[in-house]
Amino acid sequence: YAHRQSTKRRPRRVIVFSRYPKPGTTKTRLIPKLGPFGAALAQRHMTEKTLTTANGLRDAAADVELRYCGETKRIVQKWTRCVGVDRAICREQSEGDLGTKMAHAFRDAFDEGAEWVVLVGSDIPGISPDVVGEAFERLSSGREPMVLGPALDGGYYLVGLSKEASNHANDLFCGGDIEWGSSTVFSRQWKRAEEVGVVVGKLSRVLSDVDLPEDVPVFERDVRIPSTHLVSPSWSIVIPVLNESRRIESTLRNCIENADCSNRLEIVVVDGGSTDSTIEIVEKFVAATGNVPVKIVRSEAGRGKQLHMGVMNSSNE
Repeated sequence: YAHRQSTKRRPRRVIVFSRYPKPGTTKTRLIPKLGPFGAALAQRHMTEKTLTTANGLRDAAADVELRYCGETKRIVQKWTRCVGVDRAICREQSEGDLGTKMAHAFRDAFDEGAEWVVLVGSDIPGISPDVVGEAFERLSSGREPMVLGPALDGGYYLVGLSKEASNHANDLFCGGDIEWGSSTVFSRQWKRAEEVGVVVGKLSRVLSDVDLPEDVPVFERDVRIPSTHLVSPSWSIVIPVLNESRRIESTLRNCIENADCSNRLEIVVVDGGSTDSTIEIVEKFVAATGNVPVKIVRSEAGRGKQLHMGVMNSSNE
């Protein structure tokens, strides 16, 4: 019988807002410093760190939801599985401004049975399980049906609601005088909550987001990846082979033609004992092209063993 993943929802939910990391369409204000590819790579690393942080709260009965834009659901689900967050709820962001999108996300979560919902952006690399845990503790105490995490630039990096405040989602986030992206977002959101009659609490930690070139040191500190690795990343592609004479040349050619960084690429071909002309074809291909380093490594047969051997013999990341 086919295994079915349980659809039972947990009382706590963490919603992560993010854009799919496609060069030229994401973190565009970082492009002058990092370039289109580097800016997209920064977005990818920050989103993955945030998802991993949220996923680490599962023992505290928290579902993880990714609200995305910029790509199809199939691609986004594949991405979350690669990150190890294979049970994440993936949904496309709704139409409208940021406030409207947040209101929709909160309403959907509460309609599905959540009691406490925390929503975060993907550009706050300093967010930690302790920060999210504090938000849930304060929401579940019953004293503060809304919490905000203050950002250094005058916005907020986290907003949480309890079911008690769920009926006020539209009033809290839609319309009005909140200028999303400005330095007054936190103060105006706080004022809006007071006007609606929702008690709001302020989290203890102030965090920095990564939006502008001058924010890159925050990325380096919290993600622990030097910006030089974003601007000029180096890649190794590991290809395990066993009697692949019919396909190996086209595979190598596709790797080189589709790589955005062919000048910083190496290919590691790990042979598990081919008895056909696979290796001869690889050697001829290398001699004919020569613009991308290709290593040929011998290994015991077995996909796992060959991949491990390839990683051990790779020079890049």
